[in-house]
Amino acid sequence: MALLPKCGFQVLLPHGVVVAGSPLDGVLELAVPGDIPRAQRVELFFRSRAWAGYGSGNSRSVVRRDLFVSPVRTDLPANMPLAQGTHRFPFQLDIPPWLPPQFAGPDCGIEHVIEARLDVDWAIDPTSRTVPVVVMPSREGHRAPAIVRSPDGFHAELVIEVSLGSRVVAQGEPVSGTIALRSGRDARFDAVLVSYASVATMRMGRKDQRRGKSLTARIPAERLRGGDGVPFVIPSDASIHPTFHNGFIDHDVVLRVSVEIPWASDPSFDFSLEVLPPRSTVHGDPFAVPVGSERLRQISAAMAGATGLREGRPPVLAEGAVGAVDVRVADGPRQGHLGLDVDITYPDIELGIVFRPLGMLDGFRASPLLPERLQAGYLLRVEPQPGRPGLAEPALASFIAALTDDLGGAVEVRLSDHHLGMHFALADDESARMAAVALFARKKAQAIADAIAQLPFPTAVESSRPAWEATAREHSAILVPTGPSLHRLVFASRLLGGEERVFGAAIRTTWGGEGPSTCVDVDLTTAPLPKDACAEIANESVRLRGVLAAFPAVQALQPDRVTLERPGFTPDPRSLLPGIELFVSWVLESRGERRAVQAYR
Repeated sequence: MALLPKCGFQVLLPHGVVVAGSPLDGVLELAVPGDIPRAQRVELFFRSRAWAGYGSGNSRSVVRRDLFVSPVRTDLPANMPLAQGTHRFPFQLDIPPWLPPQFAGPDCGIEHVIEARLDVDWAIDPTSRTVPVVVMPSREGHRAPAIVRSPDGFHAELVIEVSLGSRVVAQGEPVSGTIALRSGRDARFDAVLVSYASVATMRMGRKDQRRGKSLTARIPAERLRGGDGVPFVIPSDASIHPTFHNGFIDHDVVLRVSVEIPWASDPSFDFSLEVLPPRSTVHGDPFAVPVGSERLRQISAAMAGATGLREGRPPVLAEGAVGAVDVRVADGPRQGHLGLDVDITYPDIELGIVFRPLGMLDGFRASPLLPERLQAGYLLRVEPQPGRPGLAEPALASFIAALTDDLGGAVEVRLSDHHLGMHFALADDESARMAAVALFARKKAQAIADAIAQLPFPTAVESSRPAWEATAREHSAILVPTGPSLHRLVFASRLLGGEERVFGAAIRTTWGGEGPSTCVDVDLTTAPLPKDACAEIANESVRLRGVLAAFPAVQALQPDRVTLERPGFTPDPRSLLPGIELFVSWVLESRGERRAVQAYR
């Protein structure tokens, strides 16, 4: 009998592949060129093994684990040689549904083999190894549109949004989406890279992740700085395997977004895709969720509809006037965190409010006017200018409460005599949540407007309150009693050509050591003074004689802003209107413009 019996092996598989999760009905075919005495049995092993290497040289180690082993044994008739010829041995194996395909990653892999052996007593057994093609069964999936944003702490200035038509795709399909900057349009960077990449996690080893092959789309910074969404398409590649998890080596396909920053490390973030096996069916039509400026416009419309404010121009989302108060809500990401900035601006109440975060040396300084929540982080003092009558404690406490009570969860507060600013941190930019912040801002603005109207006049001029209130009513102006002052006075003049010039003005009472005086601030934005007119003011030109009779001091702080002053308190501000109208006429005359109607209103 030969010590080395000869035998050929061939493994016949249906359609030539092994489908995970399906019974495998195959045939092991033996080609025997001559009789083989003492052949005892035919053995077949289906074996799947995962491996991962670590280190190199003398420190090299390899972790190996069997994922799946299934043996098949067929005994041959005793005391009979295996005759010359071809012998067929059918076999059936139950292949588990989680069995992954063949995988070759960075110093790791998953291998499948069918080992066959003819057990011959007192001889060297003939063997063979066949590498089968293992495929994952096709599946059905549903398209799941998604928007993904760079995580907190990604970059000090940049917030990136990516919209995908679906996070569920079949292997071989291209991946398409839209990318946009939510903030950081002035940040220093060259491009944003979007990569479709393979990531293997060594569950059986050190739980480390290894990045494999990737396909990348590069979007230059110039295309992103405008804030609009930039579409991208990454072609398919069958060499990147579908998603599979088995507890030994898990394979994920991710979309990696990284930023090219010169002379600095490139920040990046990943989010996973579900890639189905080939020939899978994905139901539903792909559609992308808006990102960047388009998304902000949708949020702006939702805010305006919920609050009655008007839509803003991004980053401003909603703005408008609520009585004497202007409110503005703007998109305000910070340090990679989403947020909203709310700014409520009102006429200067001239109380001398000093408000700032507590410093290291302020630990023992209390702010009794602030609510308890703000006392832990801020210091408030009220320091009126010398000569200005102070506000009684109850009235002051009531007004500060209107400003600082119920700040709606703001994480940062700014406060002055004419401004309340708040920053709200957001986990997401869901429209309903952002509209709720805008609605809160509008209600807060209304509360501040009501509180300003209830402020008292200085005791020394309390008797003049009816005249100031009447002027405010007659001219649709805003009265701030603590000055007193009038804001948003309007003086309009129609020119001979039909064009209209509109000037804004504010009448203020200033207080000093020598008593009160009256100032009128005139806004000339729509009709700035020419240089010759500024020189006339400095030289007290004869053409200004009528104006100087009403206001002995005229100061042109800028070509578009002039202050008219007169000593003493003005009991009835209506007496100032002819002088203001005379000044407006001089401005138009200095510009070479003639009025169609001379009477003031």
